[in-house]
Amino acid sequence: MLAEKSYFTKEYQTMKVATGVKTEDWNRIIRTLTRDGWKVRSKYAGIDAGIDNDFLILSKGAEQIRFGWTNYFEGEIKCSDSLLEYLSEKFGIKFIYGDAVALMDGYFEQKEPAKIFSWVKKLFKK
Repeated sequence: MLAEKSYFTKEYQTMKVATGVKTEDWNRIIRTLTRDGWKVRSKYAGIDAGIDNDFLILSKGAEQIRFGWTNYFEGEIKCSDSLLEYLSEKFGIKFIYGDAVALMDGYFEQKEPAKIFSWVKKLFKK
């Protein structure tokens, strides 16, 4: 069980990003967590969702995990260090940590049609 290792104490609340997570592992983690009671709080619904890009936020209690995916860089997972440690142990995956691409602030917001239009307008005003 999650609480057995005290994953949710304050000492574990810094955030990291696991990058280059294989698509099969990324999907397996999401499937398993949703079966284990994690709720989808937000999901990318763009025309390219699941084809070129994907994004979702799972939450359970006060905990939150952000999942981003692109067909170029595969999966990314952003959450507390303690949750990443838990996921690594539970799924037998040795994560590589780095800078986010799919989970970079604003990445998916720019893909919404109205926001793309406004973003492009700003580019041409310069």
